[in-house]
Amino acid sequence: MKKEDGGRLGSLSSSELNWHSDQSYRTRPATGVIFYAVEVREGQGDTSWRNMQAAYESLSAETKREIEGLSCVLRYNGYERENISDEEKHKLREQYPEVRHPLVLTVPTFGRKTLYLDISITSLIAGIAQERSHPGP
Repeated sequence: MKKEDGGRLGSLSSSELNWHSDQSYRTRPATGVIFYAVEVREGQGDTSWRNMQAAYESLSAETKREIEGLSCVLRYNGYERENISDEEKHKLREQYPEVRHPLVLTVPTFGRKTLYLDISITSLIAGIAQERSHPGP
């Protein structure tokens, strides 16, 4: 995504990003998302959505019991992808400190449980061993 003058629009601009939950690094994250594109070049702009309720429902009863009550520790890391000064990185770290959100949420509207995590910024799942929480590549 770029501005009319060719400048970058947003922190990611035309960078690639794996699936994620928008603004999960905030104390009060977004409760919904609207995606709107005025122009998408052919072969670009591939976007997909994930059903985290279906993902939760597909888990075994044992796994559901194991993860109930756990929380994700999320750390904003957009500044790591940016070519900005150390001072700007420090400001962003202060603006967006680490947060915790429940790994399993109950959607108030429907009363159904859903997974709530973001693989791009979850540093670990509190309460389970690090190698299981975030095994890495």
